[in-house]
Amino acid sequence: MGDAKPPRLMSLANGSVNNSKPTHPRMPRYHAPGNVLNNNYFISRSGTRAYSSGSFASNSNSSVDMGYGNGYMYNYAPQLTLDGEAELEQCLRDGKVEMAAKKKEWYPLMTDLLPTSPLWKHYIYAVLMREPGSFQRLAAHVFGNFFAQTLVKHATAPVHQQWIMTSLFENLDDLCFNRYACRVVQQIFDHFPPDTKAVLFNTILQREDVLRMTNDGNANHVIQKMIEDLPIAYWRNLLDIYLAGEGTFFNIIEDKFGCRIMQLAVDHLAIAYEDKKSHLEAKACLEPFMALMIDNCERLSSHEYANYVVQQVIKCISGYRSELIRTCLLRNLLSLSQEKYASHVVECALKCGDAQDVYLMLEELFDGYMPEPKTGRNCIDVLLYHQYGNYVVQHMLSACYENAKLPEFAIYRSRLLEWGDRLKALIDTNSSYLSRYSSGKKMLHSLDHLLK
Repeated sequence: MGDAKPPRLMSLANGSVNNSKPTHPRMPRYHAPGNVLNNNYFISRSGTRAYSSGSFASNSNSSVDMGYGNGYMYNYAPQLTLDGEAELEQCLRDGKVEMAAKKKEWYPLMTDLLPTSPLWKHYIYAVLMREPGSFQRLAAHVFGNFFAQTLVKHATAPVHQQWIMTSLFENLDDLCFNRYACRVVQQIFDHFPPDTKAVLFNTILQREDVLRMTNDGNANHVIQKMIEDLPIAYWRNLLDIYLAGEGTFFNIIEDKFGCRIMQLAVDHLAIAYEDKKSHLEAKACLEPFMALMIDNCERLSSHEYANYVVQQVIKCISGYRSELIRTCLLRNLLSLSQEKYASHVVECALKCGDAQDVYLMLEELFDGYMPEPKTGRNCIDVLLYHQYGNYVVQHMLSACYENAKLPEFAIYRSRLLEWGDRLKALIDTNSSYLSRYSSGKKMLHSLDHLLK
């Protein structure tokens, strides 16, 4: 194999023509909504051929068509030696590219070889494009998926991108739901042109199992990538699907993986909401979403996964934060503070709420509840010894002493310090008991730190 012929190609730029027919079969077009390829590229009956009068034309000063735009695919391995990797080189020269990329000890070398050697790069693409299903098999393999990601990243020629998209659409369901192949699908959004990404997004959006993808441990990463990479104008249609009814909304927001999609959507909508150019578009998306959130806030705050979305709204969306706090949390703070998940929402509101909202929350917790008739314990006494409520008390300490230093809390300063001193006196009185528990020790430490 050391005497292998150099790459065989036809270069239209320098006038040299290779009359021998290619040995590989015809590559089919992929059928998907829209057309992501330039009309100058087509697939001939005799073999895979790509013509272009534009940016992919060959360099007339070069003997090799490095852009791959104007010639046949490489049918033979390049006259290059892979130093120190004779077995791998022999395997590649024998056309066993897929097998080599799946080997644990070889796939790192393969991923390094593709971007560093243009001759080997086009030979490898040519071999894989002649093998039906090679891309899907690589993408779904524990080691091969890393090489498949490299194939996507370095598919600079349209014919390479067409082959990848063809392979993708042939088996999109299995690839998106596969733990390894979903990583490869995500790479499309990082490295392919915008119109190609739009075709992929619209294809996924039109599938009946888009909701199942959202709640799947693997496929949800593809949905997240779509939201991260594409403008709101694209994925607002996806949000409309999620908000089509309360049943669908709860199915997504209360799911372990679906809640991540909702959090990410809130994060991006919050950024757009603050931007003058995209404010109206973001507001149009947020209004139906927040209507469902506010109507069901208590249920969502108490849910194992949905509470994270409530927290994200409080942290990020200033325009709706106050409405959510006043509608959902106020007048329910004592009960919510004693719940495992809702207590996190209360803590988040104390930390991120506007000055007036934080003041109203503290006023309710300190003075808004009557003491228990039999024991005489007030709200703070109850929370101080509660397994979840004690963490709310720690945030109350910070809200009193730290906020008293801020200019936006100036009109509430005297009241904040008064509440802080009351809480300090209660903690000091019970310090010996609190020091027995890790949460109590943390509270004592926080108090010492705040008073320094």
